[in-house]
Amino acid sequence: MHPFDTWQRYCPLSGGAGPLDEIESHLSRAATLDEIARCEASEHFPGEVLAELRDLGLPLLFAGDDDAPYTTAPHMSMLNAMVAQRSGSLAITVGITGLALLPVYIAGTAEQLARVRRRVLGGALAAMLLSEWSHGSHLLATDTRAERGRAAAGGFAPWSPGERVDHYRLTGEKQLINLGRRAQLLMTLTRTSPRPAGGLGGAGGLTLLLVERDATVEELPRWRTLPAPAADIGGARFRDTLVPARNRIGEEGEGFRLVQSALAISRGGISAFASGTASRACGLAFAHARERVLYGEPIARLAAVADHLARMAALDLACACLSIKAACAVNALGQRAAHLTAVAKLAACDLAERTVAEGRAVLSARALLTDLPYQQVVRDVLLYGIFDGTRHLMLDQIQWRVRQMCRRDARPADGEDGDANPGDDDGDDDSARPAIHRAPPASLVESSRLRGRPWLPRPSGTAAWLGRLGGSVDLEALGDGARALEAAAGSLSPEAWAEQPLAFALADSWARLEAALAVAELGDPARRAALGLADARAGGPAPRIDPAELARLAVAMLAREALSDARAALAGGGVELGAAAAERALAVEHARAARSVREALRG
Repeated sequence: MHPFDTWQRYCPLSGGAGPLDEIESHLSRAATLDEIARCEASEHFPGEVLAELRDLGLPLLFAGDDDAPYTTAPHMSMLNAMVAQRSGSLAITVGITGLALLPVYIAGTAEQLARVRRRVLGGALAAMLLSEWSHGSHLLATDTRAERGRAAAGGFAPWSPGERVDHYRLTGEKQLINLGRRAQLLMTLTRTSPRPAGGLGGAGGLTLLLVERDATVEELPRWRTLPAPAADIGGARFRDTLVPARNRIGEEGEGFRLVQSALAISRGGISAFASGTASRACGLAFAHARERVLYGEPIARLAAVADHLARMAALDLACACLSIKAACAVNALGQRAAHLTAVAKLAACDLAERTVAEGRAVLSARALLTDLPYQQVVRDVLLYGIFDGTRHLMLDQIQWRVRQMCRRDARPADGEDGDANPGDDDGDDDSARPAIHRAPPASLVESSRLRGRPWLPRPSGTAAWLGRLGGSVDLEALGDGARALEAAAGSLSPEAWAEQPLAFALADSWARLEAALAVAELGDPARRAALGLADARAGGPAPRIDPAELARLAVAMLAREALSDARAALAGGGVELGAAAAERALAVEHARAARSVREALRG
């Protein structure tokens, strides 16, 4: 096992783990770790390790099994975390097939699902081809074109009105694509209708085609990247590639919507990458602090170093708990969990970056030496914040939902199915909270097709529910602060919300409150018991640390920061947060828990 396997220890995954146990064991072998390190150092694609994982049953996690559902959100996220604990390069190489196949899970026909399953079980890899060099992640500007037509003796006959479309002719280029040069199944966003001039229109003209690589798909040169240097990031150029109409996923014009639905689910998986990297940073920093001797004793005995280690352990715990909660929510609620996956993507990536930064302070110059392993996490952690949606995009999505939760007018916005009621604490579907952890793993084909009103649990409601459960971590101050933040956000005018720095600052604080609540929910041993969840497996930073104390530290630290930053942002807009007493109480608890964890680490 990895010395820090926080995601695996705290995940309440019921049912069999399938191939994950064997994959975990194989990744822990010295020979495997040596090969991964060699690939990282030489920027060599980890093909040998990938082949070994395939032989251990990796395809079952993407294509399912006749006897048990292994293609589930919790299984996929656990895979992401455990591989990222060893290598970001290998993690994104392994994880991209699951992301690329999400549109098939969401909208594929029975025939498409069966055909893809056969290909994946036969060893095929998949890639998601969205971005283009000229447009980046601005998908509405997609230029890659799919011309309607039919197969003919000359190869292709363009479509005429009244004729049946049985093929598309694909031209264009996709760039900065993970496995775009190697995957056999290319989930490609294309334009099937002309793009309107100007503006942000054109979503209705985009279609998803599952392209099966042939000689007309040209491999473009590989890009060298700072994070994940062993991954194969490149491009593909389509030269009149013929794609059967049966390979269209969904209907024409649904491509943009399907991509958005897929990303809403996959973002929870990106948070698991971040969690795995945070855990690896902890493992390296804790080992160094135990082994490095200064003034006659390990540097872990130094109060300043112990403080860094305490914060690392708390941040790692928060990163894992929030990511796990997102995976469980997707498993139980499907696309209704999109708000929580955006929160997890934003906050978990930020928490992982902070974890790595704390570790740099512990290792000092050794964190930057390319011959030592810590430099790998310094590089890898930079990737996740821009993967599957940039930080700014996540902030924009979260602030939009925060506005919906806090506004007095609870009527659905135009074009929406509806929202959770932002009225009293129980109006955000209180019954869904325990249900997300108790739901058995469901196939992504089943869970990703769940639709309905978005699940928008307000932090104050979650704090009240957790308070009723009881537990070791007191949430009175957090709940008071959350209510004050919700009231202040609800009092803002539309003009104030239009100020992007303020809106983004509130979204960021909201996400950190959610991270604190995830720790109280999944990291507090007493509340796990109240929810009927198994105890977290043994392990962690040090046997002397009380898991409840570590949870108290994480909750108080993140909640205090969130309220302090929200207060500063609101003051700039002339609004009083009104949570001074809650902030003081959290500051006291933060200082007490930090002292307790620090002394345990020094013991």
